[in-house]
Amino acid sequence: TNVANINAVLTIEPGVKVEFASGARMDIETTGTLVAVGTESDSIVFTGANQTAGFWDGIFVISA
Repeated sequence: TNVANINAVLTIEPGVKVEFASGARMDIETTGTLVAVGTESDSIVFTGANQTAGFWDGIFVISA
């Protein structure tokens, strides 16, 4: 599994499309923060490189 461990502040700007590979996921660790604030006209999209359901694993928030 491809895992992106976020241990700091990750800011994703409006209009960005984040594409995940097969089986990939993002783990927001206890020391990490994900800031993703889009707008109706400039949204942020999290998706898989392939549009098949279950292609990527998702975004997980790890708590203490």
